[in-house]
Amino acid sequence: HLEDFKPALLRALKDLKIDDLQLIEMRFFEGRPFKEMAEILNKKESAVKMKVYRILEKLKVLLQKK
Repeated sequence: HLEDFKPALLRALKDLKIDDLQLIEMRFFEGRPFKEMAEILNKKESAVKMKVYRILEKLKVLLQKK
């Protein structure tokens, strides 16, 4: 159940660097497309995609530890 998962996810998000958290917020909480995120951050779209992918992998590891 998703509600059971929420506390662990919130703890894992707090363990992220501020820049990483910002990317996750933009992508999943604000629903921004990668292209828009890249424009805001003045980075290439491919770099933003890779960074988000790596952050998600890091979150998976953090969640498995909790």
